[in-house]
Amino acid sequence: MATTRRAALDLERYALIGDTQTAGLVGDDGSLDWLCLPRFDSAACFAALLGDERHGRWLLAPASAVVRVSRRYRPGTLVLETEFETTQGVVRIIDCMPPRGSLPDVVRLVCGVRGRVPMRTELTVRLDYGSVVLWLRSDVELDGERLSTVGEFSIGEGEEAGFVLTWAPSHEDAPRQAEPRALVRDTTSWWERRTGGSSGLSAAPTTAITATRCSGRWSRSRRSRSRRPAVSSPLRQRRCPSSSAACATGLPLLLGA
Repeated sequence: MATTRRAALDLERYALIGDTQTAGLVGDDGSLDWLCLPRFDSAACFAALLGDERHGRWLLAPASAVVRVSRRYRPGTLVLETEFETTQGVVRIIDCMPPRGSLPDVVRLVCGVRGRVPMRTELTVRLDYGSVVLWLRSDVELDGERLSTVGEFSIGEGEEAGFVLTWAPSHEDAPRQAEPRALVRDTTSWWERRTGGSSGLSAAPTTAITATRCSGRWSRSRRSRSRRPAVSSPLRQRRCPSSSAACATGLPLLLGA
């Protein structure tokens, strides 16, 4: 049976996030479709902008039909807020890249606004010859599925779920743990100090779209074939699958400390 591929988005449906050393493009469907790491001139790890989901992306969006999407930047910042309205409720996703320390991060924070909304995340990474790895730290459980890291969860009013994706050389130890809410707060403050809180930045206007319902599971890694129990910590850190053939069966992740 033929697989239905996601249609490409028009360029005006993307918003920019960045840390002044590289940048990503986030579609109004919740998919991060372009990102080069660690610099602007590096190879892309997400390139769905030029193809489809097989070429790398990070989807984070409602798993049910979306009635309306609205977007904005926090004034004077590149901290992007996307609000999805569904028949079950409303959820807000905050996307940003914190000012660069030693390693680049992508932070995605899901906030429940109204009702309870089922969510879907799907991370498909395409890396550069295995010389680097991406570490995904998540508040929700993830699994491996067809060379992707996927998960399903629900968000109720007042609840939050955070994700932090970190680039690192493969020969180095796991990067430090980072709290996504603190990273969003610090990134907002960093931009505000440099722009004076200017409201000159704006995102795509409110649009009506329909989301494709997905089904799925959660996160895995490259070579180990032995299963490990789920991490009990509220923030799980996992090594993300690459395009290696070893990932085809959804192998267990190598867990950080």
